[in-house]
Amino acid sequence: MLPVSLIILLLAMTAAPVSLETLLLFLAGAVLLVVGMGLFTLGADMAMMPMGEALGRKVLCCLREFGAMNGKNRELMELAKKAGTLTDSL
Repeated sequence: MLPVSLIILLLAMTAAPVSLETLLLFLAGAVLLVVGMGLFTLGADMAMMPMGEALGRKVLCCLREFGAMNGKNRELMELAKKAGTLTDSL
């Protein structure tokens, strides 16, 4: 967003002059857009992280149970162990 705003400002000052009022409205809109995008990203991150962590724990639990029942799949068990140590450190 910022590079686009800078290009528009450059054009507004050189090739396609606009009134000061229009330029100020554009700047206010650009600032509000950046703030809104930041708040949306923060909210999405806060909402999705707990769900992702819970889903990851459930998948690890199922992998461990599957490996315990089916002792043949060592690769899955090793993966579950490695992932379990990563989530335990978080």
